Amino acid sequence: GWQKMSNLGPAMPGTEIACTAFKSPHVGIRYVSMILDPLYQKLNVFRVYFQHMEYGLMEKCHDGHRGWYDGWMKFPKMQHRTSIACTSYGSGSDIMGIHVFYTSANMALEMVYDGKSWREGQFHADCIPGTEIACISWVSGSRPEIRVYLQAGHEISAISEFAWSHGTWKSGETALPPA
Repeated sequence: GWQKMSNLGPAMPGTEIACTAFKSPHVGIRYVSMILDPLYQKLNVFRVYFQHMEYGLMEKCHDGHRGWYDGWMKFPKMQHRTSIACTSYGSGSDIMGIHVFYTSANMALEMVYDGKSWREGQFHADCIPGTEIACISWVSGSRPEIRVYLQAGHEISAISEFAWSHGTWKSGETALPPA
């Protein structure tokens, strides 16, 4: 059954919450006589993103060795109750990426973690004020693919798709057909 676990600290009232999970190799990989050490294991790793009281995003991290801890990234200040979405992928034993999407007044933006450091991403898209963001990722062969969905203002309030493929962003469907 469900049980109460951890309190991740203070958050802005009404904040969006985004989370992602992935497998990460244990940092202390050791080889003994050319055989992989039986203590080697892939860890379940979690990241949770939410807006704190000073209008920036907070990154909370969890793994099986450390439990919960503050992430490394200090996100820029954002508009009150910004929309947040994130996704992660692995494309090899130790290559991992996290993409966090958020909105400004009329733009959707991205921060990217490449397994080593955070940087501002290439994704910049016009959006209507108050839009929500959704995203998903997967690995095709050895290349990650990402799709982002938001209201960009086409056909007034239609949902638009943006695609990240082969390391570049492009517009997908500008107005997804109605269901």
